[in-house]
Parts: sequence; structure tokens; C-alpha cells
Amino acid sequence: MTLLNQRITAGRSLSLRAVALAICTLATGAAQAQASAQAAQKQAEDFWYVQGSLGNLKSSHSALGVKLSDTVQVSGNSFFDQGRTGSIVLGRQTIHQEQWNQEIPGRWELEAWQGSAKRSSVRVGVLSAKPGDTVKARALMANFMGRIAESDEKGQNRLPLWRTWFGVGLGWGTVEYPSLTLSNCNCLRAAESDGDMVVQAKLAVERYVAQDTAVFVQAARIWFPGASYGSGPYPRTQYGDWGLTTYSVGVRVGFR
Repeated sequence: MTLLNQRITAGRSLSLRAVALAICTLATGAAQAQASAQAAQKQAEDFWYVQGSLGNLKSSHSALGVKLSDTVQVSGNSFFDQGRTGSIVLGRQTIHQEQWNQEIPGRWELEAWQGSAKRSSVRVGVLSAKPGDTVKARALMANFMGRIAESDEKGQNRLPLWRTWFGVGLGWGTVEYPSLTLSNCNCLRAAESDGDMVVQAKLAVERYVAQDTAVFVQAARIWFPGASYGSGPYPRTQYGDWGLTTYSVGVRVGFR
């Protein structure tokens, strides 16, 4: 009887060890599978990309001043119709870690931007004109974009189909203004900014249409430096900073 009890006890001990070993094996396999899935997802979030976009430009007005002599200066405004914009971006998406240990994707970008808008009217003092000419702007900017929202497809082991990004950028830009005659007065000389700091803030919503391809809509606000014709004979013209709002659509293609 004692021998039988010993065998039963030994059998139970072996069964418990087998169950424990099976649980450990399953837990280890699950942990390895989760780690492998996380590594694969992290790798999927790390890539280079190019993107292009076209859109509309809106700006209500910008200030200007005309210096007629050392002591006389007249202020005014330029008013604009809706314009056009286009940009090309080379970027890199990587995983960034927040302070609460949550991994989020972020993007570093180099963006070449250009846009133009027609001047619908110009007013300087009591003088006014409707020139219909074109003001052009160009910029080269370095941007950082951070993901602020996304759809939830991670339970299906897929990257999110929808994502929302917000970013800021700094760079260098110029603005070109054509000359304009007001009532036989060549008061507004052609001017181009020497190149100064450009600031940008933008919000984008994208939707993946393939593994490495997404389409997006974007709204941005860009501030350009002023321009001046500041030497030579009077009158001399000073154009103020130009703030633009843009709405665009585009395509982004990733490569590894």
C-alpha cells in the first residue's frame, strides 16, 4: 500500500511538472511571438519616403510702405486672390519614445515649397490699383511631424489605415513682388526678399492605400519674410511679412 501511494504521489508530481513545463513553454512562445510582432511592427515603421502635393493658397492681405523722402512715408496694403502651391518632400519615419514609455512614430522632412498668388488690388494712401500681377514665394524647410491620432487595426496585426499628423518647420524663403505704377507714379518698385527665416505649422490626415503608399490632405500656415527696394532714388518700397494658409492633397510613397 505504501509503495502504491508513493507511485501515485510520484505520478502526480510528474504530471504537475509536465503541466508547469507546458505553461512555461506556452508563455515563452507567446512572449517570443509578441516580441517578434513588436519588432516587425517597429521595422515596418522605419523607412524613407518621398511625397508630392498640390493645393490652393489663401491670403487676405499684406502690409506695405512707400518712402517718398527721408521724412515722408505712406502706408498701404496688398490684397490677393486665391493662388496655387506645390511641394516635394524627402523624409524619414522612425520610432520615437515618449516619457511615459509609449512608442510613437515621428517624421523628419526636407521640403521644397513654392507658391504664387495674384494681387487683386493695392492701396497706398489715397491711391489704388487692380494690377492682377503675380507674387511668387519659394522656401526650403526642415520639418518634424508627430503622430497625434490613428485608427485601431493593431489587433489585426496591421498598421493603422488612418493617421493624423501635426508638425512644425523652419527654413529659408524668398518672396518676389513685381513693380506697379499708381496714377503715373512709379511708387511700387519690383522687390525680392534677401532670404530670411520661414516658419510653418501643418496638420495632415493620411490614409494608406497600399503597404507603402498613402494619400493625404493637409492644411498649413506659412509665414514669409518681407521684401524691400531699399536703396537708390526715392520712392523706396517696403513689403511686410506675408502669412499664407494652404490646403493641399498629395501622395506619399515609402521605400526601405
